Amino acid sequence: MDMNKLKNITDEKQQLNELYKLFDEENRLKRSKAARIEFITSLHIISDYLKNNSRILDLGAGVGEYTLFFANKGYEVHAVELVDHHVEKLNKKASAFDNCFVYHQSAVDLSNFDDNSFDVVLLFGPLYHISDAQQRSDCLLEALRVLKDDGTIFVSLINNDIIPLTESVYDTDYFNHGDYNKETFKVDDFPFVFFNLEQSHQMLVDSGMIVERIVATDGVSELMASTINQMSDEAYQQYIKYHLHYCEDIHRLSMSNHWLFVGYK
Repeated sequence: MDMNKLKNITDEKQQLNELYKLFDEENRLKRSKAARIEFITSLHIISDYLKNNSRILDLGAGVGEYTLFFANKGYEVHAVELVDHHVEKLNKKASAFDNCFVYHQSAVDLSNFDDNSFDVVLLFGPLYHISDAQQRSDCLLEALRVLKDDGTIFVSLINNDIIPLTESVYDTDYFNHGDYNKETFKVDDFPFVFFNLEQSHQMLVDSGMIVERIVATDGVSELMASTINQMSDEAYQQYIKYHLHYCEDIHRLSMSNHWLFVGYK
């Protein structure tokens, strides 16, 4: 199925099911050294907030990269995922744990979870795909509702402003014919939804989230993927140290494909 046909599908679940037949979510964060930076950085930040008995909700869990990592560490993890074949794979993997629970549903309605029931909420995938502003608000409000008063929420969003650069890595003529407004450089919100930094921050604040930290999760790893992937293991480890040293530098936040917003309610 091509992207134009995908646009014509109005049912959210059906559209995501078809989309993730085209994207290999299972290997997205581990297919290369460059791709792994996002996962390494996210874990580095999340670890600052975990307690021994933290109860974790992973919204948009995919095939369980974060879910299974934390379950393996002994945390009680509840994973919400909408895409059919992701849930099928995640259920098989989660069956090895008695502290891992999988729910086949949207992250917009979490009515099956009680208020103030999770120490940590990971909202890493759903806002990539919800184009309707009211539904995005509903998703954020639900995530904050189930978060404990002393809990921490982690929200991932995709940076609009770097997309023309990273797309040009794969298509050197992207600036000529790419799907973006040629005056404002706003990228078309399909198949993902994109925001600039100010829009992202305002959306979260409007939902009632108190933003404590903003992290450039993957930095320039996609732009420099070819170089990073050729690094020796020693050079790669030093590159990770370099990236983590600067990933919250306000002057570098715009040079990242993904942001991680950390906060409270």
